[in-house]
Amino acid sequence: MPRPLTLIALFLVCVLFFLIRALPAAPFLQKADGLMLAGQPLALHQIHGRIWQGDARWRWGRWRGEANWSTDWRGLLPGLTLDVAGHGMHARGWVAATPGSVRVNDLALQVPLAEISRDMAAGQADGTVTAQVDYLRVYREGRVEVEGTLRYGGGQVTWKDGGSSVPPLDGRLFTEHNVAWLKVTDPQQTLLLDASVEQCEAAVRVYRSWPRLLGVSQGGADDDVVFQVSQPLGG
Repeated sequence: MPRPLTLIALFLVCVLFFLIRALPAAPFLQKADGLMLAGQPLALHQIHGRIWQGDARWRWGRWRGEANWSTDWRGLLPGLTLDVAGHGMHARGWVAATPGSVRVNDLALQVPLAEISRDMAAGQADGTVTAQVDYLRVYREGRVEVEGTLRYGGGQVTWKDGGSSVPPLDGRLFTEHNVAWLKVTDPQQTLLLDASVEQCEAAVRVYRSWPRLLGVSQGGADDDVVFQVSQPLGG
């Protein structure tokens, strides 16, 4: 027969489990209300449900929408299945936190570029970007691991002095030698741009093949770097 202490411990664990399950979500999510993201405060309201499962409305700048969540265990690791939507954008994936990192699995993302670029002074674009991120892990020290794909279905890009039709483009997310990469190619598999995260620094390089695709290049090799920038993460 089980010992009394074992039965008491099991009882306390069950009580703790049901107490956590019954906790309302509002007092916890309200702590994130006003959180600054990219210079804009995140507002959360109309919060319903429990920590275990619920939904809320959100607003960030001119963007607004709704989010819902539910607890989802992957093996012994608890996490949340999150579903966020607004302004034609939709993201759904599994998120979990460990002492040294944050993990995202099975992230499906859809972003309409017309909404993103509407207020950009440099120009506008239409079409939709979709992504399937199988695995993303961001470590406390800034290291990133990622695996997935991106797809731009094609559309029109316009700027002050002109515009161009853009064919479908493909992106690949991968990790190599502890560096997280995004590489974007055209239908002929010509590299247009790449982005990387290494040792807490993000970098982007654009190749001459990109302005050539837009019809504004004046010569040179496709693999010439025409623009590059780097930025410390969080800097």
